[in-house]
Amino acid sequence: MVFDERVLRGFRPGDAADFACAARESVNTVGRWMPWRTASFSKADALAWFKQCRASKRAKTAVELGIFSKTTGELLGGAALNAIDRRNLVCNLGYWVKQSAQRQGIASRAVRALVPVPSTYLA
Repeated sequence: MVFDERVLRGFRPGDAADFACAARESVNTVGRWMPWRTASFSKADALAWFKQCRASKRAKTAVELGIFSKTTGELLGGAALNAIDRRNLVCNLGYWVKQSAQRQGIASRAVRALVPVPSTYLA
């Protein structure tokens, strides 16, 4: 899904090193809301997370996407719909942006891009 100069897409194994680096970079800003963000977050941790993301998507309980630069492919953060409750037609919306890419409007634009997605998972 393309928005602005960004792309929302599922995480791929090749994203793991960049994801781990972004997680470690953002411990001081994002870590207080996402305690799994630690200075020791590794590529293996990222790969385990990606596996969980794929399983959740198959089960239609979550859709976890990376936010990437359309031009450079740089990982900027992530956005998700999770805790999807099809019975009550509700879900959580979450997002994060790595510290070096914060304060550029990336999260708000990603959230707007995600708004139409729930109908696919809540139906």
